[in-house]
Amino acid sequence: MADAKISALSASTTPLAGTEVLPIVQGGATVKVSVDNLTTGKIVPANAIKFPATQSTSSDANTLDDYEEGTFAVAITPTSGSVTMNFTVLQYTKVGRQVTITGECNIDSVSLPSGDVTIGNLPFPNSANSQRSSNTSFYIRAYSFTGAPLGICAGYINANASVIDVSAINDFVGASIGANLQAGTTFIFAFSYMTTT
Repeated sequence: MADAKISALSASTTPLAGTEVLPIVQGGATVKVSVDNLTTGKIVPANAIKFPATQSTSSDANTLDDYEEGTFAVAITPTSGSVTMNFTVLQYTKVGRQVTITGECNIDSVSLPSGDVTIGNLPFPNSANSQRSSNTSFYIRAYSFTGAPLGICAGYINANASVIDVSAINDFVGASIGANLQAGTTFIFAFSYMTTT
């Protein structure tokens, strides 16, 4: 198809196939923009970029194929005993494969908790190629423990898992915190990890 003004195209004109160009006058000169650029997402809209509700995964490592924001409810589980949560909703943002979690959760009551503690129900599993926390960055702050305040906690997520294993940082040695949980214990989160897709 030869160059033509839009007003000169007839109703019977063959649909554009992506190889044609659209002439645009810029600064007195005619600039040609290919139809392919207009139809394959290469031109960024002025207000926002819309991603589909269901991710359309790309095998190209240089293609951003997902952006998502939402909330999810976490579950805190000690090795033995139990805890009842007061509020559990955290926020997440997923950009490509990177997931960032923020927010806080609070324990309403406990029943003889002890041992290790896990925080589960993450919205996406950790990367299959991960070796625990090798691709994660954690900030977990805890308040209102029994005994001395434990402060900042360490955490890691195993490969393919959606559960954080949490321990207290005690002289740089991870310590189990199950027995320190009580009504009013609060965890504050800010961490990122890489998911599979």
